[in-house]
Amino acid sequence: MFKKLQTYFQSLGISFSRPDSHCNKAAADGAVSYFIDHPVSSCVSCFACGTECNVPFNPFDMEHRAR
Repeated sequence: MFKKLQTYFQSLGISFSRPDSHCNKAAADGAVSYFIDHPVSSCVSCFACGTECNVPFNPFDMEHRAR
């Protein structure tokens, strides 16, 4: 994994390195592998559901005038 990342970042002109000794970095490795292997996707509704909330003011409607 390190070699692939190093090659990728060097092609972008970014310096990429790691410590000489192996340290406890399971969380960091897990985060990087999750980022690479699990792209985020989202679903957005094409229609709005609910009640209409942009009602024009009607000066002749007593309920509108009370507000």
